[in-house]
Amino acid sequence: VLTTNSPDYYKRLGWKEWKRPVNFRRVDGRITSLKDSTLMVLSLPKTPPLDVHLPLTVVWREGEGW
Repeated sequence: VLTTNSPDYYKRLGWKEWKRPVNFRRVDGRITSLKDSTLMVLSLPKTPPLDVHLPLTVVWREGEGW
């Protein structure tokens, strides 16, 4: 999974755009929405089926690129 401002580049490489809202849960419990970029996901041969039309919330990890 990655965030990008160039989704067309990654789509050409087989990545799929996450279609529904993406939220980040911060350490303090606050929820922040992804607004200025697109979340992309790359399914590998052993990746279980993913529904890119479902809402997604991930944990925000300070100091780790999030």
